[in-house]
Amino acid sequence: MKKLLLMTALVVAVFAAGAQNIIFSEDFETGTPPAGWTLIDADGNGQNWELMDQGYGNDYDGYSFASYPMGSSANDNWMVTPAISLGTASSLSFFRMTGFFTQAHYGVYVSTTSATDITSFTLLQEETPSYYAWSQITVDLNAYSDQTVYIAFRHFDNSSAPIMIDNIEVTSTMSASVITATPAPPPPHRR
Repeated sequence: MKKLLLMTALVVAVFAAGAQNIIFSEDFETGTPPAGWTLIDADGNGQNWELMDQGYGNDYDGYSFASYPMGSSANDNWMVTPAISLGTASSLSFFRMTGFFTQAHYGVYVSTTSATDITSFTLLQEETPSYYAWSQITVDLNAYSDQTVYIAFRHFDNSSAPIMIDNIEVTSTMSASVITATPAPPPPHRR
């Protein structure tokens, strides 16, 4: 009985140690800005991230969040998640699409202290996509294991091209918990 109990505990611990879990997701399909997100118009031009109805008839049809500097040639807009408590082996995944005729520049940042102080954010990745198509992007968050973070999407450049973000997911691997098994005493012998 002790061997069976111990073996069961070990199997549970091994499976729990490698399980990937989606700990945060947002697909913007509610049609309203998500609760708890922070939008920052750092350039003060009155334009910021906004909910956009795609309607393009593709896999990402529906709503996404877009930073679209209408008539402006410069922008610096931040879209920041609520606080996310990471486990180990964490990563961020999202889909992005750039502007129609010009290229938009954006970056992904992380902060462990604030959703509103843009000076507290550290750049994880930035790019200027070169084509008008949805692409999935994955960003490693392992440096922030077992910490609470805010993830920011920053659209900043001198073009009037939009950047669209959709289907955001953060995954983490569960840490193995210490499982203590105390076997029950054997039943009394009956004669």
